[in-house]
Amino acid sequence: MAQGKSEKVRALLAVVLTTVASPLAALDLASCYARSYSAEHLASHPQQQVSAIWVAQSTETVPKPGVVLNLSVRLKTSREVFLGTAYCEPSGADVRCGMEGDAGSFTIKARKAAVLIALDRDGISFEGQGGFITLSGSTGDDREFLLPLCP
Repeated sequence: MAQGKSEKVRALLAVVLTTVASPLAALDLASCYARSYSAEHLASHPQQQVSAIWVAQSTETVPKPGVVLNLSVRLKTSREVFLGTAYCEPSGADVRCGMEGDAGSFTIKARKAAVLIALDRDGISFEGQGGFITLSGSTGDDREFLLPLCP
């Protein structure tokens, strides 16, 4: 991300944080967050299944202060994209999200121009054309994802 754009994002987040006390405001969820993991990263984390992950706000509306997020993942063993929807609400300084259809839950924590997604112990599930996948929240290397803002 260009230095100027990064500074603008930080300045915007600072303004939002001082005017709205909700952790949702600090997350700029109208933007997307994404990460594609390099071959080197995946080789150094052999228990990690996810090769790419994206999170963006849905156009679906829910009562304030909630927000709906669309999540997508691709596994290192497949080109298929698996999809999920999460319903999120503020919880202290964080945001708590539950996947649609009782498919697990996770917490989002704001980071500098990024978010940290931490899966709950039971993990989260996604649906693809070929079926369902579940990322464990208790084993493996798919328990947390640090996602920068999309360029």
